[in-house]
Amino acid sequence: MQAIVQIAKFCFIVPERFVMSRHSAVYSALFLLMVLVLFGSGPALAAGEPDFDALRRQAAENGGHWEVDETFSRSLTDEARANLNGYAPPAGYQAELEKHLKIYPINKALPTNLNWRDLGGITPVKNQASCGSCWAFAATAEMEAFVKIYYGVELDLSEQQVVSCNPYGAGCGGGWADAAYYIFQQRGAVLENCHPYMQADPPTAPCEEADYKKYAWIDGFNYISNDVEQIKAALQYGPVCTGIDGGPALEAYGSGCFDVPGDVVNHLVLIVGYDDRACGNNGAWLIKNSWGPGFGEGGYVWVQYGAALTGRSVSQLQYTAPPVTITLDANLGAGVLYGDQWTDVNWTTSGPTVPTVDIWLGIDGDCNDVLVAENVPNTGTYAWQVPNMGTDFGSLVVYPSTGTDQGYGFNKDPLKIIGHKTRYVSTQGSNTAPYESVATAAHNIGAAVNACTGTDTVLVAGGDYLGNITLSSTVKVLGSWNESFTVQDRAAHPSRLQGGSSAVHVFSGAGDFGQIDNFILHDCSGGNSSEPVGGQHGGAIFSKGASPTFSNCVFADNRAAVGLGLGYGGAVCVVDGAPVFENCEFRGNIASSGGAVGVFGTAHATFINCDFAVNTLSDSLGSNLGGALYVDGATVTMTGGTVINNGAAGQGGALYLTAGQVTFDGVEVRNNRAREGGGAIMANGGSLTLRGVQLLDNSTLTGNGGGVNANAAALNLRNVRAKGNNAPNIGGAVSAFSASGVVENCLFDGNTSGSVGGL
Repeated sequence: MQAIVQIAKFCFIVPERFVMSRHSAVYSALFLLMVLVLFGSGPALAAGEPDFDALRRQAAENGGHWEVDETFSRSLTDEARANLNGYAPPAGYQAELEKHLKIYPINKALPTNLNWRDLGGITPVKNQASCGSCWAFAATAEMEAFVKIYYGVELDLSEQQVVSCNPYGAGCGGGWADAAYYIFQQRGAVLENCHPYMQADPPTAPCEEADYKKYAWIDGFNYISNDVEQIKAALQYGPVCTGIDGGPALEAYGSGCFDVPGDVVNHLVLIVGYDDRACGNNGAWLIKNSWGPGFGEGGYVWVQYGAALTGRSVSQLQYTAPPVTITLDANLGAGVLYGDQWTDVNWTTSGPTVPTVDIWLGIDGDCNDVLVAENVPNTGTYAWQVPNMGTDFGSLVVYPSTGTDQGYGFNKDPLKIIGHKTRYVSTQGSNTAPYESVATAAHNIGAAVNACTGTDTVLVAGGDYLGNITLSSTVKVLGSWNESFTVQDRAAHPSRLQGGSSAVHVFSGAGDFGQIDNFILHDCSGGNSSEPVGGQHGGAIFSKGASPTFSNCVFADNRAAVGLGLGYGGAVCVVDGAPVFENCEFRGNIASSGGAVGVFGTAHATFINCDFAVNTLSDSLGSNLGGALYVDGATVTMTGGTVINNGAAGQGGALYLTAGQVTFDGVEVRNNRAREGGGAIMANGGSLTLRGVQLLDNSTLTGNGGGVNANAAALNLRNVRAKGNNAPNIGGAVSAFSASGVVENCLFDGNTSGSVGGL
């Protein structure tokens, strides 16, 4: 009769041969068949929901120390309810336990309460779900707790490893703590991400522990006698596993002091604390269950000393922490990492000397299975090229090259890595997002850019394209490819882009990664913007707070504002940031100021080997400034290249500078014209430096400085040759008023003026 009661309660206590045999799955099936014959099949096997009303009456009769709650129980399926328990030790297990008995000295000074959860020594509650693996969950939770308490690392260890890899056949049909301890002592524990929980036995859930690194070991285990003081003494060192009656009454527990006596030990749980004052000073154990956080008090239950048969089969593992402690820099993972870029991995090591370390990466959590480097000298830093793969949950581990049993360290926060992909644009593609192949290439450049998710590259085949591009993330757009995307050649396969409201907008999210390369941007018009002032600015490009690179591009016949409206930068308007223009050509662009480029705010624009030709202003009135470039408060550095035949400016046929800083180095400035001063360059305040500049054949219709007119500016001329420049008033080559600076090793030849000197 007792056997029938046990079956009805799903005790899972079976003869030893069922547990120990390697063919336990077969025997379990036979055992289940016997139960079906005796009791029928289907739902009748399930114990059913608890009798909540009866439990409430019993609780009230006993003083009402605990609350009955139907929520958790009603959330269970029949299968889940049938597998709530699973503590099923083999015959003779009690004798085996007693071989490991440890007796603690009676200590009257034990504290009246202890709570490892409050002390930060317990990992989150888990759910064994539809598998009778409570024994694996209790022992694994105990292992996690000891690592956290004594090594200071929170691990999520694999219960499935314990279920699938123990040599006794313990599994979803039942098991005991020693089956888990065997794994921890002989093999070491792997992480949950490596061997995830499948709620199943082999072969459905095969043992895969050999493929992964181990992070937790034990030296053995102790059995603790069923005595409150002995269990409390053991708890001073860490949590203990205990048997308990996991029947319907426990299933209905909601809160308070659980004081139901219990009938049979069929469930294994973890005691994580106690309080002698609880349960009306009768004392209670704080138990971490394995039924998920929806059970009881967030997955926990207070059980009165001795209630529910708690205190039977109590065991505690023996743990020694690794000798080496490795701590990774807490800032690692604080920001986004990008595929193929470099970053420093920094760490500190304490404990015994560690000559070298190994570094591994986990792409999707702590299953660190991608080798970063091995036998790295333990200098505390390593330059790491981030792999080209995307994840929000990356993990690095650093450990002594002698093995993880000597110590290890993980990064504190998950790594977010944005990988690199290539998108394609071609009129020959099928225009199928996300455009990751030549065959599915987009027809519109903006669509391909919008599909980018990381440090992506958009390759654009030659052809004519309309529309706009917005670079607000780390994207490179490379044009002028042949249709098979094997050759990039702007002369043979030009990619031509035309767009209104600034064809390309670049914002701070592009950082210094964004790039536009090998494009012809033509006949574009500026977009409305309140920066630098209200108007239409940047006919082809408007860059705000970004530092992109524009390389091998032609900016032709673009216009900032339509008609005589206010517009800066016929081709490009830059507000803040540090863009770089390399090997670009600016030709025939028009604006009210800055015929080709306007640079404002805190920007530092760099031009390398760029050519400016025939850029003009919409009107040559005195208020229209800088035939090619207009710089207001910003910094411009130009190295190499030419500025030729720009004009129709009120002042500064090539460049107008106010309150900023401009350096020309090795630039040819020739045949530029202004109406009222500074045929080539007008510096109205700020700082102007010319080094190795050819200042040739520039002129102004009225005013001063056929080449350069500096007014209250810092002027530095070194190795400058000025020839053939003309001004009707003062300074055929250079005119300076209230200026300071240096003129050094310069040659002025054949410059003319109508009033005072050729210089």
